[in-house]
Amino acid sequence: MKQIRVGLIGCGSIAVAHLNGYRQFPELARVVALCDVDAATAEKRREEFALDAEYYSDYHMMLDKADLDAVDICLPIVAHAEVAIATAKAGKHILIEKPFTNTLAKAKEVVAAADAAGITLMVAHNQRFRRQHLKMKQIIEEGKIGRIVSARAEINQNIKAILPDGHWHYYHRGALISIGIHMLDLLRYFVGNVKKVCGFWTTAMMPMVGQEGVVGEEADDLGVAALEFEGGALGTLSASYCSKAQWPGSAVFIHGTKGCIHTLGGLHLMSEVDEQYRHLSRIDVDDEAVSDWRLDPSYVREIEHFLRCLHEGKEPICSGKDNLLTMAGIEAIYLSGATGRAIDVNSLLETN
Repeated sequence: MKQIRVGLIGCGSIAVAHLNGYRQFPELARVVALCDVDAATAEKRREEFALDAEYYSDYHMMLDKADLDAVDICLPIVAHAEVAIATAKAGKHILIEKPFTNTLAKAKEVVAAADAAGITLMVAHNQRFRRQHLKMKQIIEEGKIGRIVSARAEINQNIKAILPDGHWHYYHRGALISIGIHMLDLLRYFVGNVKKVCGFWTTAMMPMVGQEGVVGEEADDLGVAALEFEGGALGTLSASYCSKAQWPGSAVFIHGTKGCIHTLGGLHLMSEVDEQYRHLSRIDVDDEAVSDWRLDPSYVREIEHFLRCLHEGKEPICSGKDNLLTMAGIEAIYLSGATGRAIDVNSLLETN
């Protein structure tokens, strides 16, 4: 089996999660190039992962000079579209960290460039690859909770405790697109596509001055939305950077005609059609605990999925095209909050 030659652009914190994934599968791929404006950061990653990789300070030069099959983009969100389009035009397969881009319009441009080049484009939504979420998907597809009628997802962080002032997270759209997008993508994965949203967002506790793509003068640190799904189910989504306790972290709750399933404090199931789970009970499918979030096994499965899709010529489950539907949902929440109207998600997808 030919090793896929990977170049990684952006050697910051999330790159550790991706590089840890690649080193688990030496038979599938090898990281042969690193690109970062800071040579010291790239060198730190090269030493940390014992990489025989060339260093580039400019991604254009890396795309032009390095012998690559695929590129992994781990940059701040505002740089995603420009770099991804250039990578597609260079004919390289792409794994791009979430959020896909900072606006739906730019995401459409990236997908168009990937289609024109005939390359594989995957958005790195690691939450789909957490063990409890994979099991949750299986249980739902087996019909153990029946037809889904409602769903709720929330994610809570204290951004001031996680990131220092001046971090790039503060300079684009806020909580909804940075962390809420995880939960909306999971709701789509479990329930189906979102048809209509009614959203609200605000700057509740701290200024997060926005740049390109921000609706209004400040980015959100708190956002909520009511959702109507294509299949008729209703749901809610909330994303907060304002949680001092960061509780419950993140959780998904889904109710069906024959039971319910949720991830609060682990995966729990109640099912009228499964004798073992007639009463709400925990299913022990948690990933092993890690001291560093970047070593979470979900990232390893995410990288493996990308590599196997390339080797087998398959479409990733979180392809660029699929992720347009997640991006459209987030865009609709921002637009709804700004206009005070319910927004039809498909209308945004159809708008050029």
